[in-house]
Amino acid sequence: MNNVPRKISLDFIDYLFYENYAIGVVKEDVFIDFDKYIQIKTLFAKEFKDKPFAYISNRKNNYHVDVSNFYKISENKNLKGVAILCYDKTNYRKAIFQKGFFDIPFLPFYTMEECEGFVKNLLKEKKADL
Repeated sequence: MNNVPRKISLDFIDYLFYENYAIGVVKEDVFIDFDKYIQIKTLFAKEFKDKPFAYISNRKNNYHVDVSNFYKISENKNLKGVAILCYDKTNYRKAIFQKGFFDIPFLPFYTMEECEGFVKNLLKEKKADL
């Protein structure tokens, strides 16, 4: 596995792309609307093509999402799961609420190590299912 990530920045989010997962940090005070979801979906399709992948959302900044558009992200059949890196109980509770909008594994954690372990194990399981 390639351990050197590719850095890609959009005007509202910074990504680190690894071989089969990405870590994203949304910029401070951004509102993630429908157009931004489409940009994210397009970038994921370009970077991962037809490969299964997972996503880690590093929620170190304060931002807002339109949860009614979450389906745009989970429409990607190659997205196998989402881990949320939370820095406090409020963000953890938000992630638990948001979990209800996904039909794939979607779990909050308090450390990056837990997030990376979750996505790597998830992708191993999905690979074994193929």
